[in-house]
Parts: sequence; structure tokens; C-alpha cells
Amino acid sequence: MRRPLVEADGRSSGDLEVDQEVWEQTLQECAKGWLAGPLTADQVPEGAPISKRFGLRQKHKIRLIDDFSESCVNQTVTVFESPTLHTIDVACAAVACWFGDCMDAGVASDLQVKTFDLASAYRQVGLNANGRRVAYIRVWNPNTSSWAYFQAQVLPFGAVRSVHSFLRLARAIWKLGTTACLLVWSSFFDHYIVLSTPTLAKSTELTASSLFSLLGWDYAKEGRKCVPFSASCEALGVNFDLSQSGKGLCFVSNTQSRVAELVTELEKTVAAGEILQSDAQRLRGRMQFADSQLYGRTGKRCSKALRDAACRRATKLRDCDLLALQLFSALLSTRKPRTVFWDSRPAVVIYTDACYEKESKKLVCGLGGVLVDGSSGEKFFFSISLDATQRAALGELTKQQIIFEAETLAGVLAYWIWEKFFEKRNCLLYLDNEGTKFCLIKGSSDNAVVDILCAIFAELEMQIETSCWLARVPSHSNIADKPSRAEVTELLENGYKDHSKLAAEKLKDLLAFMTLKVGRKAECVVRSPCKNERALASL
Repeated sequence: MRRPLVEADGRSSGDLEVDQEVWEQTLQECAKGWLAGPLTADQVPEGAPISKRFGLRQKHKIRLIDDFSESCVNQTVTVFESPTLHTIDVACAAVACWFGDCMDAGVASDLQVKTFDLASAYRQVGLNANGRRVAYIRVWNPNTSSWAYFQAQVLPFGAVRSVHSFLRLARAIWKLGTTACLLVWSSFFDHYIVLSTPTLAKSTELTASSLFSLLGWDYAKEGRKCVPFSASCEALGVNFDLSQSGKGLCFVSNTQSRVAELVTELEKTVAAGEILQSDAQRLRGRMQFADSQLYGRTGKRCSKALRDAACRRATKLRDCDLLALQLFSALLSTRKPRTVFWDSRPAVVIYTDACYEKESKKLVCGLGGVLVDGSSGEKFFFSISLDATQRAALGELTKQQIIFEAETLAGVLAYWIWEKFFEKRNCLLYLDNEGTKFCLIKGSSDNAVVDILCAIFAELEMQIETSCWLARVPSHSNIADKPSRAEVTELLENGYKDHSKLAAEKLKDLLAFMTLKVGRKAECVVRSPCKNERALASL
């Protein structure tokens, strides 16, 4: 049904340079046996779908893309399970674990790093007969101004099934290297990040390269993608700095070139004040990847500015969206790296809870928080009640229930007043509300009050560089339940110090700030009420 439409299409990409490069690369693939052709339209079976090949400009090259969505081949693929990718975080976790093991063993923790990049990764995997039957592509021949047809003999780049098939093989290589060769490495698509001690670097490189050779996989052996083991390396737009690994520190950041490109693109978007759907989808994807190397959840809030634009043909950006893009650009420009280390101290544990009983004669709304530092043995709590004005700031005058807002306020307040106890440490924050937990995790909310609290929480997390795990604990297991109801006798008897006065003072400033922002219907927080300078102070 689609073949007549495909054969009637007589348009090139409009870029002669791209068309010429795509054609020449296609002929090179034919010479290597990756494609069969050129074929005429009559040589393509009548029932075979035909996919379009086009060129995508990238930094160092023009990448060939085979659009198997146009031919509807991708629509026939059913995926029951998403492939699991290691991402940069897996490499970071391996480094942190190494630091911890070296600390326990009392040995040097110096590390070096290198990447292995599979050459033309998809093209190294052959197609079986069933795959070749639907693997016909058309390529614009700029010399004759017409389409030429080819049949793929290897995995085409642009087919859904190609991705899943290749990732299974890539994961298998990683598994063999880890279990059979004892390599410390991670796999991300066609990139392998390999770690080694300086004394074993040569042996590690020989082991990894021998494994690839034994399995028949080709990898980059020269050029910019082939670098020796050293204290730093770049992979997938991310820079690993292990120059201070001997001190148990690793620094991970976006590469300078990636930052420069993305900042330039953000500035152009802000200046234009509007964006097309295709550009919004691409820019949002790049922001999300770069955000992975920014500490905290503030970057995640910024990328949401393009969420709606990515679903519309053309969008005029609102002032708050433009401000969010400016904030993200500022965060990138600071180039503050993520610090990877191992903290042997027990995590600081915080419990928070809130109560709200509108008809109560005694306590209408109360907040409670408890902190336990297993390392120093210090224990604190706060127990405060909200008056009518403070409850109004949470929306009591327009809502039947404000427990959601109160629970979130309790968590953010505890995080703010006790930030010095878990700066650059691991922290467990237990809440008693599922909505609060999920909103703080994702860094935003559709609720105006909670959204502002999420922004403050995200800035605090970024500023003090804490690794926070959020979870919910039910009231009967929550030691903050009683202080939220003004019951503190048990805590005092067990040696907990009372920080209620400090919490009450901080609460006033926090609610005043929230009222100001809600009144202006702001959707982006530029400055928090905290004394420390925050990410956008310069703006």
C-alpha cells in the first residue's frame, strides 16, 4: 500500500553536500558487503517494504539513518521490556565501590581510565534471511537525481529491532569481560569504560582488546576515539577525572565542547522566544542527558520547560519557560563537576510527619521531624504547630484538605534546618505521604505550593551535595508522628535535643517566601530564602 507513495517521492534532502556524502558512504558500505546493490525498483520484491536513508549532521561527521518508521517496519515490532543500559552512573558506582574497598583494605586507590569504542557497531552484526526480507532501503543518488535501492545485510541504524538485538550482544560482551576476564568496566551502547590501577593498565588494555578480537568485534584502534589509559578520559560527552583517585575522589562533568554547544543552542532558543516541535524534542533530549552530570534535581525542573513544546508543532515559550532555560544554561556554564567518593559513615536518617484535623479544638495542623546521626550519635527533633495565617499560606482557605502541602513542608523544613549534618553525605529522608515522596523525587508538582517547595528542596540538595534517598514510612512506624501532634515527652526522655524554636523561626521565612511566589503564580524559582548563594544568584 505504501510502495506507490515511496516510488512517487522525487525529493532530495535539499542539501547537496549531505546527499553526496550519504551516497558515497552508501557505496562504501556496498564495497564492504554491508549492503547489496544498487538495485532498480523492479529488483525489489513487490511485497517488500522500503525504508528511506538520510544523513544527519553531527559534530565530526554525517551519520546515516535508515528510517524504518516511514516504511512501517518499526510499527510491527512489539517490545515487552525496555533494555537496561549501564549509563554513566554505573561507572560512577563502580568507582565509589572501589574507593570503599581500598579504604577497608588499607591500600592505594589510584585509578586510570580508558574507553573502547566499537567501530561501526551495528554493521558488525549480520541479518538473517527473515531480517533481510524487510531490510530494503532507498538512497538519493545526486548524480542521477533519482532513488537507488539497496538491501541491508547487517543491522540497519534506525530500526527498533536493531537496537534491542545489538544491546543484548553488547551486554553479553560486558558480562564475559566481567566474569571471565575480571575487568572493571561498564557498557553504554557501543562504548566501554574500562578502569584499572596504574600498574595493571597495560595488562588490562591487552585483556580487553584480546577479548574483542577473540569474539570477532572490531574497535577503534587509532584516532580521537583511541586514547591510552590515563587519569582522565571523555566518553559520550562526559569527562571522567581520576587525577585525585588516590585521595578517594573522582570528578564527572559534561565535556567543554558539549557545554559550549548546548549553551549556544539554549541562548538561541531564549532569544527567539519560540521553538518548533522537532527542535524542542531534540533540545530536551540533550538537556536531559547533560542534566545527568549536574548535581541535584534543579536541572530536571528546567528540562520540563520544553515538555509541552515537545508535543506541539510550534510553541511560543512563556517567561517562566525562558527563565528555566536560562537557569539551565547558567548551571552548565558553572561546570561544577559531580564528585564521586565513598562515605564509610552511616547515612543520616530523617523522619518527618504532619497532621491536619480541620475541626480540632487543640491542634489543627502540626509538623514534626526527627534526625538521627549514627556517626556522631547526635539526635534532634522539632515539633511546631501552624497558626491560621500559616495554614492559609498552604491554601487552607480554598481547599478542604492541606495534608499534602503540610507533609511536603515538613520534609523541606527538616532538610533546611539540618543541612549541615548531612552536607556531602548520604541521607535517608522518610516521609509519610506518597505524593510528597514522588514530587520531591521528580523535583516538581502540579500543585503550586508543593512545586515551590520542590524547587527549594532541589536547590538545597544541589548546594550541599548530598545523596538523598526518599521513601515513605507509615505513621505507626514513624517516630516523627508523635512530635507532629505535639507529643515530645518520649523523645526528650531518650536524649533527643529540641530544635523546635529554630524550626519555628525558619518556618516564618519559608512561608513568607512561598506566599510571595504563589501570589505571583510563579512556576520557576530563581532564588531560595536560604542564606547561601544559590545557582541563579547571577541572574
